[in-house]
Amino acid sequence: MTDSVIGASVPRVDAVEKACREGRVGEIWLIDAERRQFAAHAWTGENYVSRVLATGTWLSLALTGLEIRIDCLWQDPLPSVRECIRTS
Repeated sequence: MTDSVIGASVPRVDAVEKACREGRVGEIWLIDAERRQFAAHAWTGENYVSRVLATGTWLSLALTGLEIRIDCLWQDPLPSVRECIRTS
């Protein structure tokens, strides 16, 4: 089973991220709107691979075929989900 966590960069989220890592959650997403950063941590079976993006596309390692357009997160007003997420 794959779980994803989406949150902001705050102390409470740090605790949630730690718990997710200890539980080896398949993929952790952290969104920092203030810094305009999307951080993804994907469990490989041995360790986490991490990437921080401000633009571009996140290709989920845990949810095969899921693509997220990162620039959508910073638009005002926010675009529709269909404009920002693709699945194959």
